[in-house]
Amino acid sequence: MQLGVIGLGRMGRIVVDRTLEEGHDVVAFDLDESAVESAAEAGATPADSVADLADRLGDDKRIWLMVPAGKAVDATLDELDPHLSADDGWSTAATPTSSARSSVRRHARGPISTAEPVAAPPAPRRGFR
Repeated sequence: MQLGVIGLGRMGRIVVDRTLEEGHDVVAFDLDESAVESAAEAGATPADSVADLADRLGDDKRIWLMVPAGKAVDATLDELDPHLSADDGWSTAATPTSSARSSVRRHARGPISTAEPVAAPPAPRRGFR
């Protein structure tokens, strides 16, 4: 499996690390270049933009957005949208505010177009394949 992760703050970095630990490939992007460099040192493929991340994922894209709810989700999805096909999918872990739900509805596509709120510490590790 290959996963793109946009947003490498505390929670995004946990997603990257756990996905890599399970033996999957990760393409990572963040506006903070040092966060991208750190993820690359851990084994992720670095991307220098949202478009670059999408290009590096190739066909059958799966992207997890770990950016703040609201305008950041909208801006990221606006930038990502031209690079996705009907078969690609994304999920956001933004808190499900009314603006986040609006973003999901406006950008819904493909097999994955969901808001998965993250409001608690991560659950204990479980393998996934």
